[in-house]
Amino acid sequence: MERYVDTLLTAEEGLLSLYEKLAELGGAQAGAVEVISRKNGVHYALRTFTRAELSKRKRAEILASIEAQRRLAEAAAAEDEELASASFPRLHEVLQSPRSLMLVSDVVGRGGDDLLAMIERRGRLKEADARQIFSKLVLATKKVHDAGVVLRSIKPEAVQVAKDPVGGGLNVWIADLRCAIKVADTSVTEMEETLEGLHGTPEYSAPEELLWYWHEQTPPQIPTPPPYGFKVDVWALGMCLHVMLCGCFPFDASLDEEPLLREIWTANFSFSDPGWAKLSAEALDLVGQLLQREPADRPFLEEVLQHPFCAGAVADTVQDARDGSMKKTDLDAALAALDMGDEDD
Repeated sequence: MERYVDTLLTAEEGLLSLYEKLAELGGAQAGAVEVISRKNGVHYALRTFTRAELSKRKRAEILASIEAQRRLAEAAAAEDEELASASFPRLHEVLQSPRSLMLVSDVVGRGGDDLLAMIERRGRLKEADARQIFSKLVLATKKVHDAGVVLRSIKPEAVQVAKDPVGGGLNVWIADLRCAIKVADTSVTEMEETLEGLHGTPEYSAPEELLWYWHEQTPPQIPTPPPYGFKVDVWALGMCLHVMLCGCFPFDASLDEEPLLREIWTANFSFSDPGWAKLSAEALDLVGQLLQREPADRPFLEEVLQHPFCAGAVADTVQDARDGSMKKTDLDAALAALDMGDEDD
């Protein structure tokens, strides 16, 4: 444990000598407390895990997340401008006290709310808003993947959305990195599968990860499943896009947990909801591509950004985005435009 900890506190009260506690944060950072560093006056989000709640499995998950977040911070410190401006909170310090493990990270999206709350208020999002949010969510995920990290828990309640006070567009952050994990080797590509176990919210987990639900029962109901890889995040992005556009889950949420997970595992869903009739063919096509049962059948994130649904978010920068024929040479310009946060769909 020691190698993960930056500051060791001999008593619980020692935290107050380093940080002043304010109110609990809301939105996608709910459960964390806003604090002010007594050293530099910067506001941070403090998330505390008590030793009592850290089972062996949960402890391993949190430690893996710390390693993943440090890899992201190291990549940003290496003057990777794209990663430095990516939409996720960076980890600043890990503290340990006799009874707790505490993570200090950025506060993101002040004045905004989590994506799920935004959807619940509206019923569903306008396609233009969904396109803008989703495109930036894909961009942030791609930057994480490029750093050799898989998120494993992309869901609307973990995404913070806030209006840009300058440009008026919507800014997006992947605010919860508690299930993130770095791949064993930075040379591992999106085609390789090296990860094991069920993490995050099962209802948003990809079919290949859901197999671990049945394997991890006592006793195991199935043999050890094959490992999985980056494409679990692509599935989760598809789930988020479906919920944004339709305002509902693509599978029967009224089912009990195991029948629901079996339905997700089959990836058998339809566009029968009347709301889909009001949406573009590009929106339906992209959701269908993302929610493919087989990982190999799902697109890579670069392909998602070049899909006509996302390309429309950067039509002013990439002229041929309207017909979905974005050239490979245009990708850098598209990514830069998406990252500026000044599109107004």
